[in-house]
Amino acid sequence: MVRPRSRIDPFVTSMQIKPMNRSNLNALHMIQDPRVIRLIFLLEACLLIPFKCDSAAEEIEPSITQSAMIILRDQCLPCHSAEKSKGGLNMESRESLLLGSDTGTVVVPLKPKESYLLETLPADSDSHMPPKGQLSASQTATLREWIAMGSPWDMDTLNKTPEVEPDKWNLQPLPSEYVPVLAIAISEANEAIISSQGRDLIVTRLENEKPSQTRLPTQHKDVIRSLTITPDHKQWVSGGFGNINFWNIQSGQIERSISKPLKGRITALTFTVDGSKLLVGESIPGVFGKIHIFREGSSVPEESWQAHDDELTSLQESRNGSFWMSASADHTVRIWESDTLLEVDWLEGHVAPIMELAQNTNGTLLISAGTDNAIKVWDQQSRERIYDLGRHQFGVMDLLWKTEKSELFALNQRGTIYRYQDLKVHTGAQSSNTGREKMINRTKQPGSCLGFWEQHDLLVMGTFEGELHAYSSEGKSAWITKPVQDDLKPMASQ
Repeated sequence: MVRPRSRIDPFVTSMQIKPMNRSNLNALHMIQDPRVIRLIFLLEACLLIPFKCDSAAEEIEPSITQSAMIILRDQCLPCHSAEKSKGGLNMESRESLLLGSDTGTVVVPLKPKESYLLETLPADSDSHMPPKGQLSASQTATLREWIAMGSPWDMDTLNKTPEVEPDKWNLQPLPSEYVPVLAIAISEANEAIISSQGRDLIVTRLENEKPSQTRLPTQHKDVIRSLTITPDHKQWVSGGFGNINFWNIQSGQIERSISKPLKGRITALTFTVDGSKLLVGESIPGVFGKIHIFREGSSVPEESWQAHDDELTSLQESRNGSFWMSASADHTVRIWESDTLLEVDWLEGHVAPIMELAQNTNGTLLISAGTDNAIKVWDQQSRERIYDLGRHQFGVMDLLWKTEKSELFALNQRGTIYRYQDLKVHTGAQSSNTGREKMINRTKQPGSCLGFWEQHDLLVMGTFEGELHAYSSEGKSAWITKPVQDDLKPMASQ
């Protein structure tokens, strides 16, 4: 059985990028906790800052209309489109906008003072918009001027996805001390664990119950954030920045790569249950989280679309194959029909980035966890939140459902692993339910990701310091590996 685990690093969610043109820099968002960074890394070199270098065409100052369209696209359309229409308001066209919402007129062309839209923008507004952000004074002034001009429309700008041009970025080498394990994949058929160590791959096998490791060279310039294994167990698949590599498991050599149309980090990789499709999550923090669908063996995506407005952190298929679920740093979980690709629902409840999703054995429950110190349990059919698991003091980094015993394991930022049993659907929505919680292990290192090695009945935890820790299901330590420091070399045939 293939058990891919992937993780974004919430403390360093950016790559070090040297701009080719220092006169035009656009800083992407960073999600970081300096206090925890100091605790984890104890070095200044691990704070990596991204920049975008704009092209000459992008230096042209956008018009008032274009600027207004960009604000509507980025701040309003996620909630007020034809598909969602929260409050009865659809802002996908000028005509639908002028129809107003359930409460009345929203924009009156040429009359800013009579336009309710502007009344919702101040921070102290009773109906503050956008609900999870605050427009700058210049953005508010732009909308006011746009309305005074008669609210002209620019559909091309409204529909345009923000451009990201990695070919104008020069990625700098990562600090040698930065070797987090952000992804784990376990192949029972090959009796091996594949894990990331910074931008390198580590293959771990057991010899007389002791781990033996091999370090493989990669073509990735950024840390590896996602790993999986092909359904035939012949290839490992690794996701870096702007490319995906397919590795021959026997030789440890790269057999093929995918780079187009990828422009960001590959933060999620998973194959559909039938093995016919590879689902890819591509992300630029604060800009987009996209989903690409590749047919097995193909290097050209069959479908691609923007699923989130921030980094996509987890991507899963429902147990029956009818839906795909994506989680994001934008605090939401979105549900997609696998046949039509339509977004059929989205789940809100977290107040910080969601790090991982899990499902129970029969697919009746969906579990989400995030850096808001919360684990939330949702009913898959009604898509209502039914309860929270435990009361956590630290962010939850990863979830792992153990099918054989119907157990849920959760890993927090402090490296503590919890086990939950007897999760049930019940009435009393939004209540707290411990689900028979038990803390099974507390390590001295912040944890990043979890995997389950079924053949050896071991939980395997990756850490931000590049170690792997293996435990029994009851929390007894089996072995620990340190970061592999030997020279890069191909793996001998097994």
